Amino acid sequence: MWLRLVVSASVAVVLVMAAITYGMRTLRGVGPIGGVVTSEPEPEPVGIPLRQTHDVALARFTQRDVDALHDFLTTSPRDRLDQALAGEDTRFLGVSGLAMEVPSVDDAARALREGRVLSIPGTTDAAISEEHAELIARARGYAAAYNALLLSHSESR
Repeated sequence: MWLRLVVSASVAVVLVMAAITYGMRTLRGVGPIGGVVTSEPEPEPVGIPLRQTHDVALARFTQRDVDALHDFLTTSPRDRLDQALAGEDTRFLGVSGLAMEVPSVDDAARALREGRVLSIPGTTDAAISEEHAELIARARGYAAAYNALLLSHSESR
């Protein structure tokens, strides 16, 4: 029974990965047969390979990073936005992980491409403790509130 379950799970994973690969190839403009549909060049890979991210995150993050995240969250989103606008900084806040999350921003991909996102320090997808995981969850809400305030400020101008 266990063997059947493991084989079924493995087959499901392979099928999901094939579907994702097919979808990504189609989104990038590469047809299902492999013919190029568009003349746009392939984007350069960014970041570090996935198999290394967990080890790098664990090696990189320390209690000092958790403390920095805790300190960051002690300032209210409104006060932080007022400070940022006083310095003419209109970047959104993002939460780092395997991909940068930019809560409350509809066109986050564009904001990221244009360099208009500031990562909240101490955020990652590989929390080093329960406290760190809780702070990262709070950071998502914090970024959502901050970004919503920034968007409403931009619309009122």
